[in-house]
Amino acid sequence: MEILKAGAMVLAVIAPTSHDRWEAHAEGRVLHFESAGGLNCLMRCAKWAFPREKLPSWLAAAIVPLEMDSVRLAEINVMRAKQAGLPNTTMEVFSRHLVFEELLVHVQLDHIISESHDLRSLVFRLY
Repeated sequence: MEILKAGAMVLAVIAPTSHDRWEAHAEGRVLHFESAGGLNCLMRCAKWAFPREKLPSWLAAAIVPLEMDSVRLAEINVMRAKQAGLPNTTMEVFSRHLVFEELLVHVQLDHIISESHDLRSLVFRLY
C-alpha cells in the first residue's frame, strides 16, 4: 500500500491544474496526462490506497480539476481572473492553427558559405 500511495503522490504532483486544462483545451492541445489515462490511475489509487479513509487533500486537489467539464473549467478561470484583479476577465486564446502562417523564404547564402562544402551542407540540413 505504501508503494501505491507514493505512486499516487507522484501522479498528483504532475497532474494538470484546472487552469492548465482550460488553457490547453482553449488552444486545442491535448494534455498527455489526460490521454494517457491519468485520471483513471488517480481514481484507482484513491480506491485502493484509501478505501475507508477520506481522500487526502493533495489527492482530491489532483482529481477534482480532471473531472471538470469545459464549462466548469471556463467558470473557474473567470473566477481566478476576477480574484487576481485583472481588468479584462475574459481571456482570449486562439488555436495555433488560426495564428500559424507558413512562409517560404529564399535564403541568400553568404559567399563564405558558398565556398565551403561543409558549411553549405550544414546550411541545407538546417533549412
